[in-house]
Amino acid sequence: MIGKEMQVSPEQGAFLATLVRLMGAKRCIELGVYTGYSSLSVALALPPHGLLVACERVPHTFAVAQKFYEKAGVRHKVDPRLGLALDTLQQLLDEGQAGS
Repeated sequence: MIGKEMQVSPEQGAFLATLVRLMGAKRCIELGVYTGYSSLSVALALPPHGLLVACERVPHTFAVAQKFYEKAGVRHKVDPRLGLALDTLQQLLDEGQAGS
């Protein structure tokens, strides 16, 4: 993980969660999960049937994130997508999920 470091502080994670709640978001997407700190903040803030599409291209860091989702009890709210975000975005569009 040379050259990689967490980009979101605890305050920024709390701010993301606040935005999710204030907006009443039911679906979110994150491009670049790394170890899952910010996506965990979002998933925890989503309603019980909310969904976060989490896109990451590095398998070993994504595996770490998925362990945290499981530990936090939000795995059911996360749709993990391993691969290039551009491919995932196109797939979502092809599935008719634009604007969802």
